[in-house]
Amino acid sequence: MTRPTVSVIVPLYKTEAYVENCLRSIMSQTLREIEILCIDDCSPDGSAAIVERLAEEDDRIVLIRHEVNLGLGGARNTGIRAARADYIASVDSDDYVEPDFLERLWEGAAGGHYDVVVCGFVRVAPDGEVLSESGTTKMKVIDPIPADHDPFRISEPAFWNKLWRRSLYVDNDIWFPNHIYHQDSATTPRIYCKARNVRFIGGDCYKYLVRDDSVTQSTSDKHLLDRYRSVDVLKDFFIREGLSDRLKDAIDDRVYSGYSFHVQSAVQKDDNKATAMDTYLRHLLIMREAYLEYDTIVRGMSFEEKAEHLVRHKPLPLLNHITGKRDVPHPRRPLMPRKPSVLVLTLYSGENEFEAACASLEAQTHRNWKHRVFRGGGPMGAPGPHY
Repeated sequence: MTRPTVSVIVPLYKTEAYVENCLRSIMSQTLREIEILCIDDCSPDGSAAIVERLAEEDDRIVLIRHEVNLGLGGARNTGIRAARADYIASVDSDDYVEPDFLERLWEGAAGGHYDVVVCGFVRVAPDGEVLSESGTTKMKVIDPIPADHDPFRISEPAFWNKLWRRSLYVDNDIWFPNHIYHQDSATTPRIYCKARNVRFIGGDCYKYLVRDDSVTQSTSDKHLLDRYRSVDVLKDFFIREGLSDRLKDAIDDRVYSGYSFHVQSAVQKDDNKATAMDTYLRHLLIMREAYLEYDTIVRGMSFEEKAEHLVRHKPLPLLNHITGKRDVPHPRRPLMPRKPSVLVLTLYSGENEFEAACASLEAQTHRNWKHRVFRGGGPMGAPGPHY
């Protein structure tokens, strides 16, 4: 059997209404030397039967069945392990792609030079209406990826609009976590810590279907907990790789920003914002702040210490953000912001009140601030510190 150029991974779970459209968009790719690995993750509907029917038309389709449900991450891992090509791509089974999706990604790899190739995508409604375009449409190259890079800022974490060198996963023992949401966010930054380079080819070849019943449109206790399970996967990896100190701020920023898309989607969908959604958002905020405040402290505790705090109802000491030391617990003490540094910007054009404004800054009780004044020279003026 001829070795394929690209192995395409298609996880299957409860997408009977969409999977045929997805697979036919892959079967019609202009890049013909591919294999299509469909991973049946114990789907309770007729998705696998549709794959079997289409496999009679196209022998490039391979159906692999799980004996137990492993979740989307586990299905992707099965596909990566089974892939015969040096490069892998993935299409979620409710999405679809343009006919030149794989050919453009493969051409972007430049004969095997690039480790990761990224294309643009659009979000579409079930009727095909374009809801929004992606932010990955600009063409650029990062070659090599700098040693001091932030792996969260190279691209959005989605697995499905990219071509990946398979060895990045296999040789580095990097796999998607099973049975958690946000598995892309837990995996792609680790891959970018190992990748040599990445190329962005633009376009909008991938069509991401927005469904009312999709994970990103839903809320649950699992959404609450899995955000931190995914961050833990990253933290454990960064500690093993000796990157935790350098990437601490990046991790914290990720915790802060990680809920943005999920919360926006959930709030827009929710019709009862004053009750259940209000409680949900309260829980999200409480867990976010508690995780940022205490995770480092608790990671340094032994198993026995953790158990003692829980069994004996002992409160954890608060971290003093000024001294960096742990204080005696006080249940009424408010937490300070984690990043209290403030940058104050002033566009100056000769106002008489300028000195009074500076005096009001000097009188502030919060002292961790910097003042930058823009005046003259260039469209925004030349920045220069007033103090």
